[in-house]
Amino acid sequence: MVKVTSALSSRSTCPLEFSDLTETIGINYSRITMADIAMTEKFTLDINLEAVYNGKTHLFEDLAIAEIKQERFSNNSLFVRELKKLKIYPNSFSKYCAAVLVHRPDIKHNRFKPLKDKLTSSIK
Repeated sequence: MVKVTSALSSRSTCPLEFSDLTETIGINYSRITMADIAMTEKFTLDINLEAVYNGKTHLFEDLAIAEIKQERFSNNSLFVRELKKLKIYPNSFSKYCAAVLVHRPDIKHNRFKPLKDKLTSSIK
């Protein structure tokens, strides 16, 4: 039995042994992080997203994932204003789901349709 410790619970246990776990899909990317001088917000840009499964690699070309982290969301943020100028608006995105979409045709893709549409429209 593996003992799991975290900030939330220091006494949880997991019924699995570490050796029972197997890696299925790997996600690699490069991250650029920027912050304002006052450190009130942080902007991250993930590029070179790559999904690896069973020795096969898929590179998501021309895709960048931007995330703004603020204590409280503000449209007055420098980063938000610059993204709006580029007609880039908030959206949700899962790197893991994107990897499953390209590497696992055996899994039903109905639930991935919104993500597939986002990927298709963002690359055009």
